[in-house]
Amino acid sequence: SKKGGVIYLTNTDGNILDSVAYSKLPTGKSWALGANGWGYAVPSPEGFNAGNIYAQAADAVTNIPLSGFYAAPFTLTIAADSGATVHYELGGKLPTEASPIYTAPIAISATTVFRCITYKDGELPSSVTTRTYVFETAPTLPAVFITADPGTLFDPDSGIYEEGPNAQTAAPHYGANYWKDTTIAAVATLIEPGATSPGFEENAGFEIFGNYSRMNPKKSVALKFKETYGESHLKYKLFPEYPGLKKFKDVVLRSNGGNNGLDYIRDVLGDEITKGLGLDYQKGRPAIVYYNGEYYGIHWIRERSNDNYFETEYGLDPNTIDLLKADNSVSAGSAGDYNAMLEWMRTYGVESDSNYAYIASLMDIDNYINYMQTEMYIENRDWPANNLKKWRSENPASKWKWFLYDLDFGFDNGQSAYSDIDMFSFATAENDTATWPNGSASTELFRLLLKNASFKAAFINRYPVLLATNFSTANVTKVIDALTSELSPEIARDQDRWNYSVTYMESQEATIRAFAQARPAELLSEMQTFFGLGSLKAVTLSTSGAGSIAVHGLTLSTTPLTVEFFQGFPVLLTATPREGAVFSSWSDGETAATRWVDPAKVDALTATFKVSE
Repeated sequence: SKKGGVIYLTNTDGNILDSVAYSKLPTGKSWALGANGWGYAVPSPEGFNAGNIYAQAADAVTNIPLSGFYAAPFTLTIAADSGATVHYELGGKLPTEASPIYTAPIAISATTVFRCITYKDGELPSSVTTRTYVFETAPTLPAVFITADPGTLFDPDSGIYEEGPNAQTAAPHYGANYWKDTTIAAVATLIEPGATSPGFEENAGFEIFGNYSRMNPKKSVALKFKETYGESHLKYKLFPEYPGLKKFKDVVLRSNGGNNGLDYIRDVLGDEITKGLGLDYQKGRPAIVYYNGEYYGIHWIRERSNDNYFETEYGLDPNTIDLLKADNSVSAGSAGDYNAMLEWMRTYGVESDSNYAYIASLMDIDNYINYMQTEMYIENRDWPANNLKKWRSENPASKWKWFLYDLDFGFDNGQSAYSDIDMFSFATAENDTATWPNGSASTELFRLLLKNASFKAAFINRYPVLLATNFSTANVTKVIDALTSELSPEIARDQDRWNYSVTYMESQEATIRAFAQARPAELLSEMQTFFGLGSLKAVTLSTSGAGSIAVHGLTLSTTPLTVEFFQGFPVLLTATPREGAVFSSWSDGETAATRWVDPAKVDALTATFKVSE
């Protein structure tokens, strides 16, 4: 165990013949037995221990100022142990025994990256101490300092952030260094707004992240926490709004993907408006990123949508997760059961209630409807043949659910050639010659399910509820306001750093706001045409007492709520009492808790609940 422990030698009866205790291991080292006894060494799996074995490790330098933002110059002084020498580097390079030796205090008056290591005869070299001192006013957002050897990051030939010598001329410049599957060692430090010390400072693996957005001057990157670099997990409450999320294997610093220079919020906005709907998405918060002390501007700290996400969110073992991409290729686990479900649906259909019930036992229908309606509301045109994931857990067993991610093409971002097609036709297209964005294979599940009357009714009648709640103009505008308000103090500097057009980005924000204003009416109109529905009728649903109302299983988040349903298309309502209460009746005298209602025949309904006796 890296945390320290005891090694036992036992005989076949389990009797202890010998034992040795050892303390916490330095990163990248093991506890080994050599000619001179036990000690720290470089691991040599399945082979004899090679190289030096040290009885103890030199102490790392810790008593120097912490990483952070500074206004006044200071002197960095190191008190080394007797017989020890401290070697250091400025600028991010990893120190070695060939690095300069610390002999006198160092004056720090400008942004500086300081890294040092201690050597002492007969002892294992210490771990590397890293500090980043930034001489500027701290941002209003969290700051993330990334420290890495500049040669591995920005060297024109070898740096993974660079094109390198083998990049193709044509976009997306395959062959470029940033397309390589390369992970480098880095230190990640987070400074919370107003804090005088880091929230965390951890070693991590660092790699370029994303697809075509790798071409952008400001790239998305991923941090990987594993024992190869330091700790196996980042243990930190990274998202204050979600204090239960406190253990991460992966973290993404996302630079707005394909929307670089367009906007800062589309992707996160699409996630934020689904709160309360039970959908999986990458939690996020904005931050300012610095590489070796250099300002790189606004990024979004995000969870990563891989199998490790489910350990963070649900405490599930990543090895029990089946995680599939849009084309059903495997990100983790197996696609066998999902493909078998699809084949069963093709063979037997889901028109009958019994067949539909069987499929509902395999996939979470409520989750799927909420997912589909979110993607269609935001008008994501880089979907469903791309940017779609579904998952389930094998132990404990769960149904298939869907995962929201990469919503850059939503909210009328203007980058799709398919924007003239209504989203209902788009999501049900049967184009066998196309694979992207909506080839037949990617729309098949939705088309099969729409053949079932119960699914179709739920899909049609739940949508107006979401358009009156989560997707209402008022709610989406409220989320837009919150996101832009948080980013506002930092936008001008980021735009200047990356030479973004202020006018264009302001026009894009106006586009997003206009989309939020017009989208509910547009979607209702598209539904009306696609499904051949009647005119709209406003119905106000209310509760009296301790209980709630659900529309085809979708619980109203607030009451009273006025919803525009379609006349002549019955709506399934269910009144559910809370603990300590019982359902009494509906305001029109109906006493069945679950009922069908024709919107044409009612203006308002109240479900009344009474205290149980």
